[in-house]
Amino acid sequence: MNIYSYLVLTIASFFILSGNRKTAIAAFVIAICYIIPGQGIKIAGLSFPAARLLLIILYARTRIRNEKSNAPPLQNYLNITFCVWLLFASLFHSSIEGAGFVYSAGIALDLLLIFFVFTATIQNTEDLKQLFVVFSIWLVPIAIEMILEQSLHKNFFSAISGQSDHVLIRNGTIRSQGPFRHPITAGNIGATCLPFFIAIINTHKARAIIGIISCIVIVLMSASSGPILTLIAAFIGMAAWKYRASIHKVKAYFIAIYILLELLMSQPAYYLIARIDLTGSSTGWHRARLIESSIEHLSEWWIFGTDYTRHWMPTGVPFSENHTDITNYYLAFGVMGGLPLIIIMLTILYKAFQRIESYVNSNKKLLQHDRYIAWCTGASLFAQAVTSISVSHMAQAVVFFWMTIAITTIFFTDGHTNLETTN
Repeated sequence: MNIYSYLVLTIASFFILSGNRKTAIAAFVIAICYIIPGQGIKIAGLSFPAARLLLIILYARTRIRNEKSNAPPLQNYLNITFCVWLLFASLFHSSIEGAGFVYSAGIALDLLLIFFVFTATIQNTEDLKQLFVVFSIWLVPIAIEMILEQSLHKNFFSAISGQSDHVLIRNGTIRSQGPFRHPITAGNIGATCLPFFIAIINTHKARAIIGIISCIVIVLMSASSGPILTLIAAFIGMAAWKYRASIHKVKAYFIAIYILLELLMSQPAYYLIARIDLTGSSTGWHRARLIESSIEHLSEWWIFGTDYTRHWMPTGVPFSENHTDITNYYLAFGVMGGLPLIIIMLTILYKAFQRIESYVNSNKKLLQHDRYIAWCTGASLFAQAVTSISVSHMAQAVVFFWMTIAITTIFFTDGHTNLETTN
């Protein structure tokens, strides 16, 4: 880990340990986004990326201050079940890079830490609003830097971290990535944060507008079709607010439309992904074909996953001779732990959406603004769930995905969570 990363880690750790709950979680989120992926340390052969180190420090803070998780019991059971199955399935994999017990243990540790620290530090809607306000500020430098990448052809975040400052170019199009591992990761984070700022536009108008502009800039500068579609999914999720009372019917209509497309199309309906190219550099066919290929080879991975997917697709990946590019977050877990792991993951997502829907449509005396914050959080999660079909999250995006699920626990409506403003 270089001097820049140590400096960010040290400053963030200071604010995490010395500040209040809002300051601590803000310092964590800012730090993981400003430390270039790949930075970390190794202890006794075990890898501790910067994000994992910060999660451990934030967890230590919650223990020192006796801050307790507000997650409903069922959510904790699902999380533990997910991690237990992931570890059990890893025993049937070779201990190589990107597989095996130690690798899976790192993923399980990250997931459990993310859930605990966010459910312990985000206790109510006021905490959530303050977190969204922080998001609106820290996105501004990233948006500006990504604009500079386009004009100066240099990644300044990479330069200060000691890595190559070259920008990514596909088919003549410059794809800015900022401090993230890939332009798609940058664009998706920008797109999925936008609902957060829509949620606070009535209470923090200036900050919300700044955040919205930053999100749109980040999406456009990433020059990738995926983030644009993710942004569209976020807008669809927010637009559904108008139909919140009859959301069950809306979901039924979407399912019916998909079934109709399956009947009418010569290819599976998910091949619509292959027909969308908003930037001239899309690889939608790969993503659609990957889903089809995984179904064709289901017998190889359905129970515990597999260590070999290279034959699923015409191309592989430079970092492994055994695998193709698994550009699907659900299938990535399927490769690690089979269909059971995917089913548990989908159940976790389902329960998160169910919490939001129950909260928004509950008969309790809740402020309309709080209901709208819940809905916008769900819109962000919906966008992340959609984009997970076409991208396997990495680095910071992993934190944002599971963080969004974790913060839905404040919308638990059975008396488990105190939704009043606290310090």
